[in-house]
Amino acid sequence: MKKALALLLVLSMLLVMVACGNSGGNTPSSDPATAPQSQPTKPSESTNPTQGSQPSGEHTHSYNSEVTTAAACMSNGIKTYTCSCGDTYTEEIPAPGHFFSEWEIETKAFIDKDGTEKKTCSVCSTSKTKKSVANATNNSFYDAGLPHILGQGYGTLSGSSLLEYASYTFTEYADKPVAAATLFSALSERFNITDDLKASMKEWGEGRFGYDASNDTFTLHDYGISGMGSAKLVGYTHNGGNAYSAYYAYNPFDDVVVYHEVKLEYNRSNGGQNKYLSFDMIDELPSDIILPGEGE
Repeated sequence: MKKALALLLVLSMLLVMVACGNSGGNTPSSDPATAPQSQPTKPSESTNPTQGSQPSGEHTHSYNSEVTTAAACMSNGIKTYTCSCGDTYTEEIPAPGHFFSEWEIETKAFIDKDGTEKKTCSVCSTSKTKKSVANATNNSFYDAGLPHILGQGYGTLSGSSLLEYASYTFTEYADKPVAAATLFSALSERFNITDDLKASMKEWGEGRFGYDASNDTFTLHDYGISGMGSAKLVGYTHNGGNAYSAYYAYNPFDDVVVYHEVKLEYNRSNGGQNKYLSFDMIDELPSDIILPGEGE
């Protein structure tokens, strides 16, 4: 009985071994020689050494530029780029705008007449104009020669003060003989020149002011206003019509101020000369004085 069981066991083992041998063709192998091989990959375009290279003989543009329309102050220009092959394109040149000067006085302003100021473009000469009231009071009443009058007896008209005024004011007569009648006529536009004042001017003129009685001429020399003090226009009042009073602060010496009322006929805005009627020292300025405007 034992022999039969042993034989049966041996047979069972043989059957198992045969079954294992037959199933080997269905099991993946770990042998490199029998493992499935991967297919070679095609090189991508990015790895192609000739990718992106220019075919032989292809043209490369090279452009020269030229300003075909220059930019003006307020209009754009054009720059044109051209290749030797004839290909072109354009680029806009921005307009730079005007290059204006500072505002400058074109026509003087007066108390009753506006002036103008003008500025001009330095490139195209375009100009702009605006109304101006700058220096209206000074233009109307200030007279740089008046210290010669105010400094002589504090406003006294005399042969000496009138010749001092004439020497400073009438530069066209300087350093050359001028007929007495011509000089008296010029002064008469600004002062009431009486016969007594004419005689006084001739008397004073024989010394310092070159009066020559033989041909009735003066030779005026401007010695400047040093020592005459300074006079500043501080305002004016309107007395009706063309009658005005101009007020000057006169400084004969340092820290000394003397106020003068100068009554006059106002003619400057019409192109004429103011005529001075009287000079009076005053203790204080009037309450209704009109002060100079901005910029004076």
